[in-house]
Amino acid sequence: MIIIPEYNNASSDNSTTNSISGKCVIPSPALILYIQGLTGTVMLPYVVLCLPANLWVMWLITHGTKESLAAELFHLNTAICETLFLLGSPLHLYCLFGPFCGPVFQILVAELWVLVFFGRPLFQCSICVERYLAVVQPLTFIRFKPLRYRVVFSGLMWFAITINLLSIWTAVHSLSSIIAITFFLTLSVIVFCCLSVIWSLKQPAPADTARTGGNNMKRRAFNIFSLNLGIFLVTYLPTFVIVSLNNILSSNIFLYLFTPSSFLTVLGGIAQPLLYLHKAGKLHRTWVFTAAKP
Repeated sequence: MIIIPEYNNASSDNSTTNSISGKCVIPSPALILYIQGLTGTVMLPYVVLCLPANLWVMWLITHGTKESLAAELFHLNTAICETLFLLGSPLHLYCLFGPFCGPVFQILVAELWVLVFFGRPLFQCSICVERYLAVVQPLTFIRFKPLRYRVVFSGLMWFAITINLLSIWTAVHSLSSIIAITFFLTLSVIVFCCLSVIWSLKQPAPADTARTGGNNMKRRAFNIFSLNLGIFLVTYLPTFVIVSLNNILSSNIFLYLFTPSSFLTVLGGIAQPLLYLHKAGKLHRTWVFTAAKP
């Protein structure tokens, strides 16, 4: 949850600035305990579980062949983005539980959340577009399959992330706009790609017969895309709706609602590395949805 205590020397009261809404709030003790308790309950186990999983994914991709690196480059970028957030999570915990957190710490924590609210959806969107091209536009997919094209695309996406990170230093409350715009555009692209792929996979092809196993492959791909779309909607849609109601809800009510929804978004980050590790045959099949089996 992006809520940073600020200590004002001219006053004995502790004020709290919500980096999403930009409103200054004097939280009740119950609200403080609610946020701190939920943060400790969610963040600590999440870091312990998700950090090794993402490091494992990065190790597998970077130690594979050049062809596998090209095919999994967007997964690698997703793991890097998630790892950067996880490595910075102690700063977030310090700002919530520590004795002091100044403006610089506020900005740094807000930048960590840019990685979750902008970086992760951006790379997930790239993976979805890649799968869309592979199924719907195979000729275009083959044309841009070499590693050099994927490196250029990845560089452009990291450039966009850097621009958003720098914008936080000039206006920390621009994070609200980043969340709203990113969610709307990314959700639109992912829904379009997933539905297009699902529709294409459901269309019978002349060469598809039960004897060639084409139906089984289509059914497996249909399950994978449905699972990815469902995970994205469950983890991101509640936060997007609550941020959209930012100007309507009171500050305290906003914080009560945004805290669990933002952690739901954070917890969604564990799905990608577990699915990848399952696909690579590194996890028992019962650990992850059977639909992810390659």
